[in-house]
Amino acid sequence: MIERDAAVQMVEEELERNYQRDLAAGLEPIRMAVAHVKQHELAWVISWTSEEYLRIRNPDFMVAGVGVLENVPSEVRTNVCSAR
Repeated sequence: MIERDAAVQMVEEELERNYQRDLAAGLEPIRMAVAHVKQHELAWVISWTSEEYLRIRNPDFMVAGVGVLENVPSEVRTNVCSAR
């Protein structure tokens, strides 16, 4: 399995690519950030949510639902973090 820091970096880079893509498309994207990292037997499970929610913990800024990042290896599983 890859190292924790490498897995987190891959997810952060993919979140940034998604943000830049949406920005270039004229959308008003929300910046996302890694919220939790958990080691599983076969993969890292990395959850993310909006940077704003992580900063102020206001539920109005929580991201709901499930999301998958496309350009990360199979040993890194990602999902949207709804609360902590």
